[in-house]
Amino acid sequence: MSVRVALGCAIGLGLGVCARVLGYGLFGALLCVPLVHAQGGESHQSLAAALAVQKRAYKPSPNAGAEVLLRKSHIVLDEDYLAQAVVYMSVAINDDEAARDYSQITIPYNEHFDQLTLDFARVLTQHGQLENVLADAIQIQSPSQDNFYQDRKELTFSLPNVRAGSVIEFQYTRKSMSAIMPKAYFARFWLHWWQGRAGGQSSRLDPVAVREVTLLGPQSLALTSAISHPKWVKQSSKKTAAGIQWHWVAKNLRAIPLQPYMPREDGIVPFVSVSTTPQWQAVADWALALFAPHIQLDETLKRQAQRIAQQATTRDEKIRAVYALLNQQVRYVFAHVGRGGYEPHSAPAVYKNGYGDCKDQTVLTIALLRELGVEAYPALVATRSMGLPDMPVPSVYFDHMITHIPAQHGQRAIWLDTSGDQQLYPGGGIGLEGQPALIVKKNSNALTTIPDRAIDFHQAHLNVVFEPPNAEAKIDEPLKGHFSLSLSGIYEQSLRATWMYQTEKEKAITDSLANLFANAELTELTVENAEDLWLPFKVSGVWRFKAPWERDAPESIVFNVNQLLGVFAGVYQWHKPSERVQPFQLDPGFVLNASVLFKKQGQSYQELISTGPNIETPWFSVVQSSQAKPEGIAVETQIRLPSLTLARSDYAAFYDAITGLAEEQGFAVAYNLNNELGAKSNMMANATGIAGMFAGIRQDLANGQFPAALSAAKKAAALEPKNGEAQYLLGLAQGYNELLEEAAKSFELAKQLGYSQP
Repeated sequence: MSVRVALGCAIGLGLGVCARVLGYGLFGALLCVPLVHAQGGESHQSLAAALAVQKRAYKPSPNAGAEVLLRKSHIVLDEDYLAQAVVYMSVAINDDEAARDYSQITIPYNEHFDQLTLDFARVLTQHGQLENVLADAIQIQSPSQDNFYQDRKELTFSLPNVRAGSVIEFQYTRKSMSAIMPKAYFARFWLHWWQGRAGGQSSRLDPVAVREVTLLGPQSLALTSAISHPKWVKQSSKKTAAGIQWHWVAKNLRAIPLQPYMPREDGIVPFVSVSTTPQWQAVADWALALFAPHIQLDETLKRQAQRIAQQATTRDEKIRAVYALLNQQVRYVFAHVGRGGYEPHSAPAVYKNGYGDCKDQTVLTIALLRELGVEAYPALVATRSMGLPDMPVPSVYFDHMITHIPAQHGQRAIWLDTSGDQQLYPGGGIGLEGQPALIVKKNSNALTTIPDRAIDFHQAHLNVVFEPPNAEAKIDEPLKGHFSLSLSGIYEQSLRATWMYQTEKEKAITDSLANLFANAELTELTVENAEDLWLPFKVSGVWRFKAPWERDAPESIVFNVNQLLGVFAGVYQWHKPSERVQPFQLDPGFVLNASVLFKKQGQSYQELISTGPNIETPWFSVVQSSQAKPEGIAVETQIRLPSLTLARSDYAAFYDAITGLAEEQGFAVAYNLNNELGAKSNMMANATGIAGMFAGIRQDLANGQFPAALSAAKKAAALEPKNGEAQYLLGLAQGYNELLEEAAKSFELAKQLGYSQP
């Protein structure tokens, strides 16, 4: 099967594409071959020994909530390489969580290509009783997806009395009715079983005692195979009177916990790939023969191309005009019932209907571009919804189609994706970056990689002007923060989609930004360029802080780079090192910027009492600066975090470094609206705690404000008499005020408290 991605597209429903684990989560699916028809009452010979025999031989693995005892596939190919596969699986259920998860089994298939028979499904209960699935607990249903009209189905059945201590088994037979590619067979056999968790909460990959695949083909069978983990799998082949037989077996496979931010590359979940197609050119030729007849223009489209040509003269103008036309006049709809999901509609039909899926929109785009003299080709893509698949053998292993416009006359290549709804030109976004693609044209005998964007492409820039209340106001008023948010890359794509698709748009945006200032309410929200194809989505508004500022009391404003990370990187949702069991991958990298103005209000007192540090680590860098201006104190903050992949053993150091930013003081500006300089040290204490007082004392000493420093130092030492730094700063202030005996005593006390001069 194939998975519809966030880009809003899937092609080839019915592919032998199994679930993938991404950096951003798990995308469902189960089997390595597409499957249809179901029945449960007939007697079928099992590929395995009786459940009671399997259970007696079973020795539970430690801490395994469930364990696949046997997963066995027996596949026979005819002379046309059409397959009949019998698949068996038994699972020992060891705890209640596994019982909930395995009570329902779902098998996806494409009824255009395949016929499926459920041979049997039953449970050996913890009391030794064998119970069959009931006929009214078996259902064939269509997956629920908006704007999808397709041949994909799901066979779902619920097993009776699944409890801890029981063992389940089921077997189905799948018969190919037609081939995706004529005279070709390809499949990917996952060694583990992807079982959906109850409530749709991700999937689980439990230990597997035995995984076995047997493939029998005609004497003419020329099969290419690739094994992701050769040490785990024994492969053999032999000639028999019936044909050529291939056999793969793996034993004692450990469970694979699934976690967010796992590497999207193949390498964690083992598989065997097989194909009778020797080269990628054969796949490109098949796709070209399927798509080329539909890349055509009728008179209506020719007139449309002429209208474009009258306004657009350069290559770039023509491409942009076609992109705009598709966005304005063609909606994304996957309507391929009875078609299998691979062959597109003709370009004139797509334009006339005003809708089409990715391949429909691609043929229309290419037809128009070629009419305008722009070289363009279809490109099959495995998007990030599929991870970053290792594709060692040629197959139809793609879930999306876009338009490739090669570099011409010194102009860069463009990967054009019109299937998104009002996406920023040229479409596609993060789902395409770094992914394998097959350009559909003659002499296309290799995959190509869609380039990654530079780190600066994925950027959020927050501009904030903090406006204190008017000192002349008769009542206490709250602080305001006027802000604007400029976005690019993944951030622009994400917030634009939030605005486009959420019912309560303003609430969705407000909620996503709320944690920048948890003690403030976001009001006067304004969005710009929400449906603009050329200008990035932009957000602005006002934060109104909940507590009013008192005119006769010290107040403060604090800004920390950690606030950016919490909202735009989700750092505090990452696993703690003790919880992390898989490698960690952050891709793409990003740049977060903040330009903050702490505005001065009239003649009120204002002072920068702490600053954010510059930090350089092996993984990220933080650069910060401040400047006093007539209108107030201006602060610039930037964090750069390139994409990275870390082994589990390296994750803790990275996690500690980036979460440690929360402990940095950041920029703190103290205010007193009545300009009472005498309240300065109290203001600092109330604003930022003892660290802020220390920073203010050092600043006073540096500025020659010795009496003010002494006053503040006395209060700091009184607040924390056991703090060695407080005593040391008191000694410095006393010394600068020529209180030498007192200074000596303070320095001695600081030493006794374990503080040494930095």
